[in-house]
Amino acid sequence: MKREEDELIEVGRFGRPHGLSGEISLIPHNPKSTVLEGFASRLPRKRPKCRASETLDEDGKATPPPAALYLEDGSRLRISSIRHAASGRYVLKLEGVGERDSAAGLTGHPVYVRREDMPEVEEGWYLTDLIGLEVFDEQGRLLGWVEGVLPTGGVDVLEVEGELGAWMLPAADEFIVEVDLPGNRITVAPPDGLLPLADED
Repeated sequence: MKREEDELIEVGRFGRPHGLSGEISLIPHNPKSTVLEGFASRLPRKRPKCRASETLDEDGKATPPPAALYLEDGSRLRISSIRHAASGRYVLKLEGVGERDSAAGLTGHPVYVRREDMPEVEEGWYLTDLIGLEVFDEQGRLLGWVEGVLPTGGVDVLEVEGELGAWMLPAADEFIVEVDLPGNRITVAPPDGLLPLADED
């Protein structure tokens, strides 16, 4: 399955406004994710003297603009500031959102990022990278393919489709044996009773 560069990945939802100046909380689906921390590192530390589409790095050189967030309709939201808050949440200031009422209009909306804007991981992979991969058990039997990822706020779940039907696998280390992205496959060890029963002739 080939990924599109502009593919949007849901990473959380907007929470309540924070304060009166238009800041808003963001509740990530995975509180342990470093995606938004990567966004924070791309914000300019000083006001750039360059085109509006650029920022400056620490050496004063022009760099690409910081990554943006997106709504479900594709609307783009530029981040002015971002910081950690309690319970794994973030507090954001978005360009063009200057009042509490404006921020309140975003509450409850899913938040998306472009896959290409997500920081690269030195080891491992993002769960969204598994979508479309074939799923095999440790005996080499094809069990289906990953149709989607269901965020749970704890251990996310892989949605698998195949000849056995639809089933779900917790995305925990004890169940995911090996991920082979170049080979377009993952090997899993489903717990007993998880797989749908095959129809017998």
